[in-house]
Amino acid sequence: MSRIFTVSVASVYPHYVTKVEKKGRSKAELDQVIEWLTGFDASELSGHLAAGTTFVDFFAEAHLNPRASAITGVVCGVRVEDIDDPLMQKIRYLDKLVDELAKGRSIDRVLRVRPLSGLCSAVSQPLRPTVNDVAHALRSRRSVVLVAWLGCCVLATIGAAAVYVVAQQVGRRAADDVPRALVAQQVAALSSREPTTGLPALGPATALSSQSGPFVIVYDSAHRVLSTTALLGDTTPGLPSGTLDDAVLRGATSVTWQPRVGVREAVTAQPWTGPAGSGVVVAGVGLGATEDRARSVLVAVTAGWALVLLALTAAVVVVRHGTERTRPAR
Repeated sequence: MSRIFTVSVASVYPHYVTKVEKKGRSKAELDQVIEWLTGFDASELSGHLAAGTTFVDFFAEAHLNPRASAITGVVCGVRVEDIDDPLMQKIRYLDKLVDELAKGRSIDRVLRVRPLSGLCSAVSQPLRPTVNDVAHALRSRRSVVLVAWLGCCVLATIGAAAVYVVAQQVGRRAADDVPRALVAQQVAALSSREPTTGLPALGPATALSSQSGPFVIVYDSAHRVLSTTALLGDTTPGLPSGTLDDAVLRGATSVTWQPRVGVREAVTAQPWTGPAGSGVVVAGVGLGATEDRARSVLVAVTAGWALVLLALTAAVVVVRHGTERTRPAR
């Protein structure tokens, strides 16, 4: 075995670069020549250089260009077409191409591009794909399949997230319907009630929880509670003053209120003005049922997303299996 076989490509590559650049050629042209001969693109070549791949492994993984046999001439005192050892011949093919590039030969001639006259004479002959042609096609097909799989996974993830967000927002907005109706009813009653008749009846008290039913709190203009059906333990909870001020400023506001940990309410606040004075009416309802539905939607969407990813992965496995079965024998 020749010593060159176990030498790393990375140790020789800088000499190739120096040789061609001294003659006014570029590293990009050198990489183009190597890709033509071996099938390794720039990223694959860089990987081999970084890994310290030997010439044995480098050409074992390469897909030699079908027209490599057109490389003829003398390099290192030996005619490349007469070399018996296949690996040594491939190494000398590479040396010969680098030598031609450094000597100023056009890139088309280095890459054995057929002139038009040669192509015309071959038109009548059927083209037969070589083993290397098929191997290149299969590698490209696997890359396309992988990219398509990743793209579909990303789209499935975005779609699942969008479905959940939309469903969650629709459910949360629907939870405001009851508080809005109660607020509108109380504002209408307060606006038409005379001072001597007092405040309208609000109904029985409601103990606040995430599953609690509707409640109403009536505030005056100083944000003092005038009447309420909401109880938190033995006290009347108070909505933050900032929310009440925002309702006065904007004409109405809907928020999620958490008077204590584990208690979340959908709340609507709207200012009122009438003969009895002015203030803000607040109505709300527990968010427990809405959040339970949101969790159910999340479970369903996650299950659907997982099934889609499994189906996509299974499809990739099937396609890859078919590709492996059609791989040409080396």
